[in-house]
Amino acid sequence: MKKEGILELCTTDKDASSASLLMTEVLKEFVSYENAFGSDLENLLDYYKPKIHKYLWICKAENKIIGTIALDEKSDFRAEIRRFFISSSYRGKGYGKQLFQNCLNQAKENNYTELYLDVSAIQKRALEFYKSRGFTHTGFTDYGSYILELSLQNKPSD
Repeated sequence: MKKEGILELCTTDKDASSASLLMTEVLKEFVSYENAFGSDLENLLDYYKPKIHKYLWICKAENKIIGTIALDEKSDFRAEIRRFFISSSYRGKGYGKQLFQNCLNQAKENNYTELYLDVSAIQKRALEFYKSRGFTHTGFTDYGSYILELSLQNKPSD
């Protein structure tokens, strides 16, 4: 069953702390993916600032943060999707689709023509999710994760 959460930009210390805990919890599921721990996790509110085109959204359900996704501008036309996590007990219920669509809408609003991300080979559900949305495998990171890219040129708005 598709469910809708409350989506909002992460702007408070309390939400940033809860989001960081969720990210760390989900990252621990993929222990060989140690490169996922980055400097942005040290202070989410310092790193993600919409006015410099770095966005972090949170998804709330049942009065708690159950998901996150970030969009990080790398150039005028290209951005990276980062920190896309859903708490394990909320997966498969539509929250991820809702967060992803929100992120995609912002990318289109910012006139990006390319999105990219990296994902570990052990994150099979994530790989399937991205490929089903048109992402293609274009290479590997230095630490062995897949690099996936999506062209937004000539794509209709949803």
